[in-house]
Amino acid sequence: MTLEEAQKEIRRRFLEGLGKNDCQKCPTCRRSNRVYHRSLHHSMAAVLILIANNRDDAPFHVSQFLVDCARSELKVSFDGKQEEKVTTGMFGDWPKLRHWGLLAKYEGARDDGSPRNGHYNITPKGRLFVEQRCLVPHAIWTYNDQFLGLVDSLQVSIPQALKKKFDYSELMGLRL
Repeated sequence: MTLEEAQKEIRRRFLEGLGKNDCQKCPTCRRSNRVYHRSLHHSMAAVLILIANNRDDAPFHVSQFLVDCARSELKVSFDGKQEEKVTTGMFGDWPKLRHWGLLAKYEGARDDGSPRNGHYNITPKGRLFVEQRCLVPHAIWTYNDQFLGLVDSLQVSIPQALKKKFDYSELMGLRL
């Protein structure tokens, strides 16, 4: 089996079992892989607000920006009344915002040739979402950090996303 055939086979298996969150074995290397249920949650929405309120539309190094925000004890304002201090706990899932079209990854290689340069920019859709002028899907399926599809047709606003806390059991498909 070629690598391309193996990738097609894994994708077919996942799409057939979408929603089950079960592991699949790669037919070539036997490595376990999983489709993940990703919800748009509080820390992702908070980082998007922070970016929208403090950056223009040009690409920038998001991780460094967040570290600088945390060091300077910057606070994120959600509705003009509620504020939250920027913490490193907010840093984990922000790159997933690109799957909703809220951030765009800057396509440029580093000096060593790696495409992982850490530079992103907020999209027009991201700004509209922060301004409460559009809704986005509440959850998506990902595999190997790639978007596979929507979980369902449910849409959320940014205030709704801010109320949703990260849920590990939901991500892993656990029934606790």
